[in-house]
This record gives sequence, structure tokens and C-alpha cells, in this order.
Amino acid sequence: MFVSFSGKGFLVPIVGFGSLVVTEYAIRSYFHDPRYYQRHGWPKLVGFWLGAVILARVSQVLNERGTRELFEPRTGETIVIERQHHAFMWVPMRYWPIVLFVLGVVFLFVKGS
Repeated sequence: MFVSFSGKGFLVPIVGFGSLVVTEYAIRSYFHDPRYYQRHGWPKLVGFWLGAVILARVSQVLNERGTRELFEPRTGETIVIERQHHAFMWVPMRYWPIVLFVLGVVFLFVKGS
């Protein structure tokens, strides 16, 4: 299986999946029911939204760090070094929080077994 990422794009599935796992563990611990997470949609909504918030912040920090301006005193020119492109599955990292947000809403209405 071929998965494409560039820069720190590999963080998208790690954060997305990790937030769902943490949410499931927290729900199991709170409700003492191993099937509660699977039967209800709202815990998945919380997990996806948690991942979206974390990923939005990570993306923001990475984009702020990326651009540098260098001044060449001999020529008086300013050189801009572009930031590294961070993407997963050819989608820039800054758009993945929106995808996770929408997935959370979709899974809110998916009926579990």
C-alpha cells in the first residue's frame, strides 16, 4: 500500500488515529462499558474534533516556523526561503482539521452495533 506524505505530513494519521484511541480509552474508563464507544456517535465526534484541534495547532506552528528571510548586505537584496510543504495524501496539512471536523459530524450519525 502506497501512502504519500511530505514534510511532517505523517503526523496527520498519527494525530487523527491517536485522538480516537485516547477518546475511546477515556470513554471506556468513564462509563465502564467496553461497547459504549462503538454504540454511540458522540464519542467519535469528540475524538475527531480533538484531533482537528491538535492538528490545526501543529499545522500553525509548522507554517510559522517555515519561512525565513535573509538579507544580503553586499547586494541589498532580501532572499525569502519558502517553508517546507507538509501534506498527507497530497492534501496540505492545514486542510486536514477541516476533514477531521466533517468526519466527526458524519460519524455522529453513523449507527453502531
